[in-house]
Amino acid sequence: MLFGKKKPNTDLRDIERLLFQVLNNQEVIIKKEIYMSTATDNLTVAISNITVTIATTVTLLQTLLADIENPAEEAAIQAQVDLLNAQNAALVAANAASQPPVAG
Repeated sequence: MLFGKKKPNTDLRDIERLLFQVLNNQEVIIKKEIYMSTATDNLTVAISNITVTIATTVTLLQTLLADIENPAEEAAIQAQVDLLNAQNAALVAANAASQPPVAG
C-alpha cells in the first residue's frame, strides 16, 4: 500500500522490487525482440531464395516444354540421346574390358 498504514520504507522497498521486476521483464522483452527480428530476417532470405528457385524451375520447365513441342528440335534431342547412349555403351565396354579375369 502506498498511502496505507505501512511504514514509508516498506512502501519504497515494494516500489523498488516492482521496478526491478519491470526492468527484468523489459530486458527479456528486448532479447525476444532481437531474436524475433533475426528470425524474421532469416525467414525473408529463405523466402527470397525459394522464390528465385521456383522462378528458375518454371523457366527451365517452360524451355524444356517448348523444346519438346518443337518438331525441329526433336531430331536434335534424339541425336543427343543417341550420343549419350553410345558413350554409355563405350564406357560399359571399357569397364568390362579393364576388369581382371575371374579365377575359376
